[in-house]
Amino acid sequence: MKLQNLLTLALGVFFAFTACKKDDDDTPGVNYPSKLEEIKFTSSALVGNFFGDPAERKVLIYTPPGYDPKGTKTYPVVYLLHGMPFGDSSYVDPNRWATMYEKPDFPKQGFKAWLDSLITAKAIAPLLVAMPDAKTKYGFCFYTNSVLQGNYEDFIAEDLVDYMDGHYKTIANRHGRSVIGHSQGGYGAVRMGLMRSETFGTVAAHVGILWLDGLKEGNPFLLLENPNGFNGPIPGYSLTAVTYGMAAAWSPNMNNPPWYVDIPVDYPSGASRQDIFNKWLAHDPYTLLDSHAAHLRTLNGLYIDAALDDPWKDLPAKFHDGLINHNVPHQYYTFKGGHFNKMFERLELSLKYCSEMMGN
Repeated sequence: MKLQNLLTLALGVFFAFTACKKDDDDTPGVNYPSKLEEIKFTSSALVGNFFGDPAERKVLIYTPPGYDPKGTKTYPVVYLLHGMPFGDSSYVDPNRWATMYEKPDFPKQGFKAWLDSLITAKAIAPLLVAMPDAKTKYGFCFYTNSVLQGNYEDFIAEDLVDYMDGHYKTIANRHGRSVIGHSQGGYGAVRMGLMRSETFGTVAAHVGILWLDGLKEGNPFLLLENPNGFNGPIPGYSLTAVTYGMAAAWSPNMNNPPWYVDIPVDYPSGASRQDIFNKWLAHDPYTLLDSHAAHLRTLNGLYIDAALDDPWKDLPAKFHDGLINHNVPHQYYTFKGGHFNKMFERLELSLKYCSEMMGN
């Protein structure tokens, strides 16, 4: 009788321990809390670039609660592309925006805790987020391959994707990959959809630069920043910085030192130089719809938005019209806000959208 009681007690303790252990393992984050870590790797796409910018790049990587680096579970990945030339910490460090007149609505709890809360609330599925540093000598890369600045499209779509798939537990196909971007990053995200739909299955662009003809409205303001002609990027002059970044991406001229770019605006008239601007149009998302809309139609999802108080609100709006004309399924939203001040409010919506599309 005593032996039977001992056996019963032992079995009870065993099953109770097993049940507790199972409960712990099934609770996200109990054994593996979320992390936000910085890694560095060398991108072959950027090696030997004419600018001399570093080929070794920082990437901030978020791993969700419950992520086991030695486990068998795989996760979808969001590639989050920055806009202003602040680099990998653009979505993480509010201090990077200290000089901006219009600051983003950073979550008070911090980026990592904010993502944790979205996962805990089941607003999004557990996923990885990769935020690469894509700064250049002129600030902006526009995620484009260029003989001047290096191959930033390849850096994202090939080198970074290969690194993530080789070092993290990812769903290593297009259905498990989304690319989201803001402003310049919105352009980059749509560019990936147009040019790299075999790599990324879902695309989201916030206040993206998606119709380059609309930029011509800024020519008079560009002249105001450059009253003595175009003499290179000027610190603190955002329109000039963006223009030189675009020119480095879309109209580099290796025979035009010291800046090695052609600016598609005449000085002093302010008229557009169509011969140069035509080179830009070869990279214009709206123009590329004529040849690449079929690539966008293969996506699992496409999300676009425009800020109603944004001076550049017509750029995504015109692209939206082009998507309709080319029968490309997509989600398009307008919102009351400026170019930057609703960044996280909108990012929450695109994360939910991309999570749902990757889940499907």
